[in-house]
Amino acid sequence: MVSCLRSREFCEQHGLEIPLLLAPMAGVPAPRLSAAVAQAGGLGALGALLMQPGEIGSWVSTFRSMTDGPF
Repeated sequence: MVSCLRSREFCEQHGLEIPLLLAPMAGVPAPRLSAAVAQAGGLGALGALLMQPGEIGSWVSTFRSMTDGPF
């Protein structure tokens, strides 16, 4: 019961419809995958560890062109 409450609170805090979190994976910058997760009501992710600042900006622009969901 506690975990259900925690999941619900987490979703409310982050604007999620469902408790689905994409794991950020360094070296796998797939904005389409993150956008699909966000569109489904979950939390997209970017594993930015190996990316340069310009690459991160480009990723965010691509993601935002597909969805206004969270990541």
